[in-house]
Amino acid sequence: TINAPGDHIKALDVLSGLRLSQGRYTEGIEIIDEAIEMAESAFGRPSHEVGELICSLAYLNYRNGDYEKMYEQADTAREMYEAIFDANDLRLNRPYGLLGTYYQITGKPRLSMEYDKRKLEIQEANFEPDDLRLAITLQSIGIDHIDLGDYETAIANLSRAVEIREVASDGTDFQLPQTMYSLAHALGKIGRFTEAHAMFLRLIDLQIQRKGEVHDVLAYWLNGHGDFLANLGATDQADVAF
Repeated sequence: TINAPGDHIKALDVLSGLRLSQGRYTEGIEIIDEAIEMAESAFGRPSHEVGELICSLAYLNYRNGDYEKMYEQADTAREMYEAIFDANDLRLNRPYGLLGTYYQITGKPRLSMEYDKRKLEIQEANFEPDDLRLAITLQSIGIDHIDLGDYETAIANLSRAVEIREVASDGTDFQLPQTMYSLAHALGKIGRFTEAHAMFLRLIDLQIQRKGEVHDVLAYWLNGHGDFLANLGATDQADVAF
């Protein structure tokens, strides 16, 4: 029996997460809206409880393709969190991460990098140097630099992210191939073709080990490798990849 507002709010939050996983974003948004109204009545505003739900709402709007609502809600949560938490509190990373994603997907890599670097500062103040959460932020910073055409700096950040993923997970981290893919792309851009080719081969092999020979992500990696080979003039090898 639900006997407290917090229980009801938690149930709504979990249900909205289920709708998210089902791709039923509009329903998830409606459920989170109800949870936010209850949380504001129960906990007040600003509060961590309300901020977390607003972040969930922002992410649902991101997945639903409504990026302007995503931005408005993430920025509201940022203002709320900055008012109630210390500057290096890890809870700030959630709205900062959403804002970084917003600027990345809307083609503003410099603004994205501001939030990604702020996240990294907070994480480095709280985590050990081989924490996987650092790798996520370093990868995002690397992609920011790729978008800016600064491939050397992208390679430095992505190489560190790959190293952390390999050390922290003994090479089993499921996102390792994705990080390696970004690194291979950056290596190819500055003419380090042998390293890039070896990286493509390794990440494709890792993906096959993880998910088998038939998988949509594997197809994406193979397509990227094919583009790389075609641009080098290795048409026969590109044909195999495609």
